[in-house]
Amino acid sequence: MKKAIKKVLDLLKGILRPIKKKYLNIRNFSRVRKASHYHQQNHIVFLCQFESCWDKFKPLFEDLIHKNKKTTLLIINDDNSTLPYYQKKFINKVTIFEREYPEYCVKYEKGILKKLKPSYVVYTRPYNHYLPKDLRSFNALKYSKTAFINYYYPIDCVFSLIQDILPTINLFIAGNTGEKNFFDQICSRGVSKGYQKAIDYGFPQFENLYADIGQESDFRQNDRIKVIWTPRWLDDDSELGGSNFLRYYQKLLDFFIDNPNYSLIFRPHPLMFNDLIQKGKFTNEEKNKVIQRIKESENCVYDESSYYFHNFKNSNILITDYSSVIPEYFLTYNPIIYCEKNHNYNVFDDTTKEMIDCNYRVSNIDELLSSLKDITQTDSKKSAREKQIRKFMSKQEHSSQRIVEELTDKD
Repeated sequence: MKKAIKKVLDLLKGILRPIKKKYLNIRNFSRVRKASHYHQQNHIVFLCQFESCWDKFKPLFEDLIHKNKKTTLLIINDDNSTLPYYQKKFINKVTIFEREYPEYCVKYEKGILKKLKPSYVVYTRPYNHYLPKDLRSFNALKYSKTAFINYYYPIDCVFSLIQDILPTINLFIAGNTGEKNFFDQICSRGVSKGYQKAIDYGFPQFENLYADIGQESDFRQNDRIKVIWTPRWLDDDSELGGSNFLRYYQKLLDFFIDNPNYSLIFRPHPLMFNDLIQKGKFTNEEKNKVIQRIKESENCVYDESSYYFHNFKNSNILITDYSSVIPEYFLTYNPIIYCEKNHNYNVFDDTTKEMIDCNYRVSNIDELLSSLKDITQTDSKKSAREKQIRKFMSKQEHSSQRIVEELTDKD
């Protein structure tokens, strides 16, 4: 009986799915078309939900306020978990946005976005389902244009994470040409009619990423070889490749704790432990043991802070998985050890492959430890990396300025 009911439900879903998709396409196109004709007074509203994203769009925000543009940071204060919005717990902590720019911050309450009368609502994460319903991009289109700048620089040719939000976006601030071409393809009708537009002006975060960073690092010993390890959050076997944390953490921590000439900052993705525990691959007790072991060591630090560029700048080597921190760290000029998994090097776009090729690529713990020791002695790819950085940065100049002109109708 249960199997029969399941078959009927699956059949109904199969029938209704294309109908729903067609309805959403019609709805989204109708709303972006209507929004494209709005002419409100320029007021840019950023949705601020995930503190780790702040440094990605902060340069753009600062350029707006320096040019005296009306700008608001709308704070959605939740527990930053992977839970859908209706299951989230709301907290009253003061966010990084409120600490740095309190005069520009407004706390979320139902209906507040419409009351702000924005000309553009700027989304920095592509996940509508983590937002209150009235803040979701397809609802914001009822009274405002929408813009989207991704919280991470695109490093691959797989754009599935942003695919759902793009049809509800008037202005897509693409990270590179690959993202722009993807938008132009899936939103071709809106683009051809002039209701939607993608711009590729560089990634504003990179423009002056390390220019004014004077803060000291969080390493316990600054006179040693300083290494940062940033394992990926998602542990799966997708084409992107999952986290290498479970494969490497025991031997890698042993290495650092047993070699006092190194100093380590362990900075996993903020959602890594949650993902591992929810999937039953790690326990909360095991997590606590790892953190305790790091804290009790003389040369290791567990970093949970929202801000990390000062540590990047003051380090010597990065160990990482598939991650958007690759181009961020690349600009320090220091070497990266990229930990491959499931041959996922091939999923990267050409620019990121060029970055990795002038760094170091490993596929197991022995290669990782060997590379770590070798780089300490001789960084053989340094000159190739410097050449590639100059090429990459040539496109990032004045990116914030040009994006601001688009957001404010070049007024």
